[in-house]
Amino acid sequence: MGFLYGGINAMKKKTHFIGVHEASHALIAWFFGMILQLVSIRPGALKNGPEYSGLCKAFLSDGSRAESIHFKAFSVPLVYELMAGRAATDILCPEIPRGNSHKTDFKRIAELKAIDETTLEMARWRLENPGADVEAFYQNFKKPIEEIIRSKKGTRAIRALARVLLKHGQISGAEAVKIFEKAWGQPRPPWALPAEQHKNIIEKGEKSFPDCMNEILLYVRILKEIILPLRDDEKNTAIQNKILQDISDKLLHIQFLAIGPEKADEN
Repeated sequence: MGFLYGGINAMKKKTHFIGVHEASHALIAWFFGMILQLVSIRPGALKNGPEYSGLCKAFLSDGSRAESIHFKAFSVPLVYELMAGRAATDILCPEIPRGNSHKTDFKRIAELKAIDETTLEMARWRLENPGADVEAFYQNFKKPIEEIIRSKKGTRAIRALARVLLKHGQISGAEAVKIFEKAWGQPRPPWALPAEQHKNIIEKGEKSFPDCMNEILLYVRILKEIILPLRDDEKNTAIQNKILQDISDKLLHIQFLAIGPEKADEN
């Protein structure tokens, strides 16, 4: 039954890969002062459709709150929106004294996260290399991230979180940061927020039958990716090939049930 153990080992390696991938997202988000909501290696699908094998949810911080990444990042649309009130009153109400109605808007502009030199360098590179793919961009700007991940503290933190993800599937942002703090040691990275400022609540599970069926289909896809390369391998015995065929047939039946007979007929 070596083929079966080979399939299980392949699944473990793939799960480990996903764990390291998501743990690295979480580490870099934590390192640069973002708030972690959750880290997961459970497959799922976003509301707009794309499937994923793992997920790291993180946000820019605004005091003790978690906000959209656009909330405090300096961007032209946001600055224009904040200037619009003052501009409208200047143009449409010139006879009324200006007063301080725009004070809060201007204060927010002053507090927006400034565009740093690295961001400007990235923008210049994109302008100077039109049509270049993201791989080239990655090769040019990956060094600071690599240094964090390759460091003893970074590698130790990623591996520690990946081990917990392999055991539990997903954990809250606060629990992930507790693991980082222990593995990284003191002092924390200068921008990193302590665990109590991250999210403690893990998202609830599936809420509906269609959500459940969608998750089943994702697991079916993963199993098919593992099994199909092993089918009819010349090293298999006749019994092993029959087992693989039986499993494949059962997966097809599960897939048929999950998508529903009506949709199956359409396909």
